[in-house]
Parts: sequence; structure tokens; C-alpha cells
Amino acid sequence: MAVTWTLEDCVALVNACGERTNIVEITSCFTRLRIQVKNKSCVNEDVLQHLPGVKMVMNRSGNEVHLVIGIEVNKICRQCQAVLT
Repeated sequence: MAVTWTLEDCVALVNACGERTNIVEITSCFTRLRIQVKNKSCVNEDVLQHLPGVKMVMNRSGNEVHLVIGIEVNKICRQCQAVLT
């Protein structure tokens, strides 16, 4: 079943990452949503884990967090990027 995100889901992601000012970039790669932040201590992984379709939150080295979502990640990435602009 395809995963879809609403505007509210994208806003929840931004808020869980410490607001817009803490997000450097959101990109996608295969099945992952990659979020680069300025300060990783502002990221609420519990909220991220409960977003639709999130299978796993991966706390990467540096200031990057990955959400494993699936093949729908490119569309979700574009939606989240639009919220940041």
C-alpha cells in the first residue's frame, strides 16, 4: 500500500527536526529521506518514528538523520521541501 503524507505530516517533520531554522537540507535516496540539521539535539526521533510509513529512524554520524520510508520517498521529499520554502 502506498504511503501518502499530508501537509500536516510535512509540518510535523519540520517541527520534529527543530523548526525550519535547524534544517539545512532535505533530500532523498532510494528509500530514505535524508535530513541534514544544524543541531541534532533538537531532533525528536520519537515523533519522526510515528510519521506515516516510517519504518526506521537512523541516527547517522554528523548532523544527518535518515527516515527509511520506501519507494514513495521522492514524492514525500518534494512535499517537505515545499514546506521549507
